[in-house]
Amino acid sequence: RVSLKDFSLPSGNILSSASATGTRHALFMGGTTFPRMWHAGNFAISNTAMVADQSHLLVATYNAANNTGFLYLDGTQVGTGTVTNDTNDATYQLGNLASGAFHMRGTIGEAIIYNRVITAQERASIEGYLSSKMLSPPDAPLLGYAAWSGPNIQPPADDSPNGDANNNGYANLIEYAVVVTPNSGGGPLAVACDQEAGTVSVSFSRPTNLTGVTCELLESPDLESWTTVTHTAGPAAAGIETREYSRSVGPQEKWFFQLKVTLVP
Repeated sequence: RVSLKDFSLPSGNILSSASATGTRHALFMGGTTFPRMWHAGNFAISNTAMVADQSHLLVATYNAANNTGFLYLDGTQVGTGTVTNDTNDATYQLGNLASGAFHMRGTIGEAIIYNRVITAQERASIEGYLSSKMLSPPDAPLLGYAAWSGPNIQPPADDSPNGDANNNGYANLIEYAVVVTPNSGGGPLAVACDQEAGTVSVSFSRPTNLTGVTCELLESPDLESWTTVTHTAGPAAAGIETREYSRSVGPQEKWFFQLKVTLVP
């Protein structure tokens, strides 16, 4: 299970020899988008390309009985070939070749190595196991304000959208719609300025399973006239997504931001 940032040399050594001497095999990219098996030259090259920054299932098998190698990409056979010698290198390295400068740029989610050729049934089972780890988690059940406030706000606290059940300075609706951290001094909006780049960035986090609520980001140069701006999706994890907005600012220029949260029918 591998993802590569790019395919330019010297990147792309996925599984290669740990020694600079001896007879050795390797599984690498060769400066292209096509994975390949190597022994004194490429002997099995994929006919299907990998895509940068995309997770792939890559399986390579080698049978010493007939000197034949097979390549499988995302569950499909994509290449085969034969060589004249078996490897005699006792050790291999992930993401490198012979402890040299040929470092892979990317990530290996999981590597599974066998000391024998696996059967077609075993390969299918392994690919199914790895594929299940690449799937996104199931969406959380959709949650409306009434369904959220019931278990989260206990009587006699005010459970209305405008109430402040835990007296932390944020209305219940804000607590429902966005992630706030009042105990640590944080609020709904995070603002960062880059003076060298001349930009200001604003972000907020919100659960991904909410219904019946909108989050509107507004900006103003004077706290009087407000304009709605477009925020875009940033990183998401564990059911929480980050929304982001950035704008250019001039020297001594001031901008103010507010987040408007509204219940909708």
